[in-house]
Amino acid sequence: MVRRLIVAALAGCMAMAAGLRGQEATTPTLALADAPSTATIAAQQPGDSPEVAFLRLIEAKNGETRSLQAEFTQTRVDRVFSDEVVSEGEFWYEAPGLFRASYKGDKDSGSEDSDIWMKDNKLISYTPSLRQVEIVQQAAGDRAPVNQLLLGFGVKVERIQRLFEVQPAAKPRPGTTGIRFVSRDVDFSLGYDSITVYFDTTRREPQIILLEQEDQEITVELKKVRMNPQIKPSVFETKWPKNVEILEYKQL
Repeated sequence: MVRRLIVAALAGCMAMAAGLRGQEATTPTLALADAPSTATIAAQQPGDSPEVAFLRLIEAKNGETRSLQAEFTQTRVDRVFSDEVVSEGEFWYEAPGLFRASYKGDKDSGSEDSDIWMKDNKLISYTPSLRQVEIVQQAAGDRAPVNQLLLGFGVKVERIQRLFEVQPAAKPRPGTTGIRFVSRDVDFSLGYDSITVYFDTTRREPQIILLEQEDQEITVELKKVRMNPQIKPSVFETKWPKNVEILEYKQL
């Protein structure tokens, strides 16, 4: 229950679905903090596939990105029971390591309101309906997996190639460049076997993220993406009532 809850929150889906892997609840990270102060044109390397070359352009474009804000709609389809759960949400990121995602539940589909923060090397999840806060100590540095919501915003290509096999998307979409990231070790991809990101080919911005596991498929549609917005410090403050149950864990 604890592992399912934390991972579902991070993915933007608070449905009580079984089958998520036990190593999923670890640190989301993004290599924007390591980016140069001045964006440079990424040079294509000998042997680069078209997909890797495109990712170098994404990395160069985001070289000066220090904060992100976006809204999203997420749909989870359970491949076993064929049920569908829809969540609306918004996320904020600020370098070097602040992340928050807020989810608005949908009673008809069974999703729940929730918030999740990444700060101080901890993953913190709060679900009001459960009156419960879960805090997980996170891995750091190279041991931290890539946050799927941030994968399309300039994670360093060398890091991506260490963690994933980079392939063209299995199902092309008109007007987009689709790149499929096949996990070399699911511990570093939040338990997902593969993550496909569809970029607007002209603007080089992620539009749709497809997350796949053996028993479920999650589609995240990004909307109203803002680069380098001014984010109030209060956005990253953790808040909940005094009478909630607080559960603390080491890295799962």
